[in-house]
Amino acid sequence: MNHLLVGVRRRLRLAWGVATATWIGPAVASAVLALVAVGRVRPWSWPEAAALSLSAMTAVGLVAAGLAIRVPMPLAARAADRGLGTGDAFATALEVGSGRLDAGPFGDHVERRAAVLAAGRRARDAVAIPWNAARVGVVAGVLVFAVGLALWPNPQDVVRQRLATEQAQAEAVAVRLRATADELRALPPSAEVAAVAARLDALAADLDRAADLSAAQEALDRAAQDVSARLSPSYLAEKAAARGLDRTLANEPLTPSASGSAAAQLASTASELAGLSPESRAALAERLSTLASAQVAGNPAAASALNRAAAALRQGDTAGASAAVGEASRAQQAAEGAVAGQDAAATAAAAI
Repeated sequence: MNHLLVGVRRRLRLAWGVATATWIGPAVASAVLALVAVGRVRPWSWPEAAALSLSAMTAVGLVAAGLAIRVPMPLAARAADRGLGTGDAFATALEVGSGRLDAGPFGDHVERRAAVLAAGRRARDAVAIPWNAARVGVVAGVLVFAVGLALWPNPQDVVRQRLATEQAQAEAVAVRLRATADELRALPPSAEVAAVAARLDALAADLDRAADLSAAQEALDRAAQDVSARLSPSYLAEKAAARGLDRTLANEPLTPSASGSAAAQLASTASELAGLSPESRAALAERLSTLASAQVAGNPAAASALNRAAAALRQGDTAGASAAVGEASRAQQAAEGAVAGQDAAATAAAAI
């Protein structure tokens, strides 16, 4: 009897699984078909994978639930009694055998009767599988159609391949832009250079997310406008003035003791004016005047300060000249920073 009841327990689990699958099958099959159909009208790669995953998860879930569901032996005994038409012979024998029911002198008879009734009986005779032919047919038909639709050549495959190629192109551009941003960050630090490098990083991130070349081109166009807006209309003149003053003073310092960049030489000269001889101040005035004429177009602030310094030196006003030379130093320093930022913007614009 116990062998029969163990088989009935397995059969009950199978019957539950089949009944549940028959109940949820049409909904799952419809969802699978819908996902496959979406994959044929949209260039998305996930619908077909989702359809396969849904089918697998449903099957695995049903098997796992069927194995985990608890079927007590008394329940299996009652199911066997109902299925085999044995009244309550198995249920009573199970109660007697477990000691939960005292049958007195009839206990052995009850158990022998149950054993006789179980002899030659199979679990499938006791528990029928609840097949619903109509529902099973619908599920099978829908799934077969979905599989056929998935295997049929999909016009979206060409679109997906094109989009994948475009995405790879956009990602390659993003890699080059990040390399340019890293090159900019290797320059002497400044807020403007850091901002340009950050804009290139943001553009690279936009390209990584771009769905196609059209979206990538839009991101590039926006970034090009942002970066170009950082370039002054007089950028080349400003660059020529700042770099030219640096080169000039590097080749011929303002004073014998002056060294370094143009801004540094102007700053040190401003503190030395009081100690210069009248002849040296006169020569310096002529030099400052000459330097001012080269700064008019690119750095008018520096040109104005240098002219005022020259005039003050000619008048013997060393204090006024010192203040003007210091102002010229600060104007040159500001110009160098602005040019560095615009150089970074020009490099970024070229990369874009």
